Amino acid sequence: MRAEGATSPSCAAYLLTWNPAKWPWPTLEAEIARLRKRGSLPETWGCGVNKSIEPGSRLYLMRLGRHPRGIIGSGTATSRPYKALHWDEDKAGRGILAMHIDLEVDQLAEEPILPLELLSVFLPAFRWTPQSSGIRIPSHVAIPLRTLWAQVTAGSTPL
Repeated sequence: MRAEGATSPSCAAYLLTWNPAKWPWPTLEAEIARLRKRGSLPETWGCGVNKSIEPGSRLYLMRLGRHPRGIIGSGTATSRPYKALHWDEDKAGRGILAMHIDLEVDQLAEEPILPLELLSVFLPAFRWTPQSSGIRIPSHVAIPLRTLWAQVTAGSTPL
């Protein structure tokens, strides 16, 4: 029996973050083109200190730092978090490890699909600008986020 308020991995949602000022993404445009051609795109992303993301969890990629900020993509976790060399080349060169997650990206854009301003108005019960990646989105926010995401992406992805 499931504890009250618990969600299955397919219902769980997490916010992954990307700050272009800290990590340039020179292949972003090419990856968006590959995604359009293939329909999905395998990717690996840092998930902060989170070790509890399960395969099947919904993941949203939030662009932070410089303007424009907001959710630029989504996908589904295809692995559990694991340790690998840090995403920062300097830290990786010193052998520092970080938690990563594999995912299958189904939406990706250079500009936010859901701008921070819109999220702050329609889903104010969540802090959309966390300091780290891999933050769990509570179900009372994740459920309406899925609906809003489906509407703005024109239902092109099963959520």
